[in-house]
Amino acid sequence: AFFAGLKLVTHTPHSFWIPRYPKGREATVSWGGPELIFKNNWKAPVVILTHTTESGITVQMLSDPLGRRVEATEGEPYSFTKAEIIRLCDPALAPGEAKFDQLKGEDGFHIKYGRKVFRDGKKISDQSWHWRYRPEDGIVRVGVRRSEEHTSELQSPMYLVCRLLLEKK
Repeated sequence: AFFAGLKLVTHTPHSFWIPRYPKGREATVSWGGPELIFKNNWKAPVVILTHTTESGITVQMLSDPLGRRVEATEGEPYSFTKAEIIRLCDPALAPGEAKFDQLKGEDGFHIKYGRKVFRDGKKISDQSWHWRYRPEDGIVRVGVRRSEEHTSELQSPMYLVCRLLLEKK
C-alpha cells in the first residue's frame, strides 16, 4: 500500500525494529490488531495476490499505474535507548540457574519517515510520520533462594526486579 500510493488509513510499525525491514515503513499485522488499513483512492481496481509459506507471507498489489509514482523519505534515527538485560526471579529454577526467555536485541530509537505521491509528475500527496521503536530488552529468569533475599548480590541494581518480586511474597 505504501509504494502503491494508496491512502493509508492506519498502519502500525513493529514495536521493536527488525533490521530486515525499512525503518517505519513496515506494518505489524496481527489477529485482533494492530491493523494495516488502506483505501484505494485511485480510479482503477487493485488486485491483491498473497502467497504464504511456513516462514512468511508475500503480498503483491497489481493495478493500472495511472501515472503514479511514490518517493519514500527516511530521516536518521535519533533519541536512542539502549537495550538491557532484565532479570526476573523464578523460584522454580535452582539457585544460580538462568534461563533466557528473550535474547537482547536492537536498541530503541525514534524515526521520521514519509512519502510523496505523484500523478503524471505532479505531487498530489506529501505525508510524514514519526515512530518510536522500543529497545528489545533481553529477559532472563534466575533461580534465587528466599534466604538470599538480603544478600549483597540481590541488593545490586541488576537484581531490582528480583528484590521487588521477593518483597511481594
